[in-house]
Amino acid sequence: MKFYLLFLSFIALCSVALGQDFLGLQSSNYAGVTGVYSNPANIADNRMAFDLTLIGVNASVDNNYFGVKREALKFTGSIFNPKEIKFPGSWDTTRKASPYYYKNNYKVINDGKTKMAYSSTRIALLPSMMI
Repeated sequence: MKFYLLFLSFIALCSVALGQDFLGLQSSNYAGVTGVYSNPANIADNRMAFDLTLIGVNASVDNNYFGVKREALKFTGSIFNPKEIKFPGSWDTTRKASPYYYKNNYKVINDGKTKMAYSSTRIALLPSMMI
């Protein structure tokens, strides 16, 4: 009996209940069957007549120690015409003397507070279909 109580206590301490994932997709008008998991009423006012999801993967990594400067992530051009996209110079140089050296594009936050990191991966949506 003690073993079962210890085992159940261990499971309760190790499990984490997260409310929702796929947050950027589930709130969209075009979420389809993916939006049903957070709000089943999404089927009633759906913009698609048919939706098929073969597999859905949600992955995230968060931390409060290491950051990337926004300037390093900016680009010009259109994603609809990939030949027009121009990335910052920091994407193509490893020369330390260059102002676009990749190490100048991130920062380590060392403010004396406790640092944490969190990562999650979920293969959530196995074959699902909505008509």
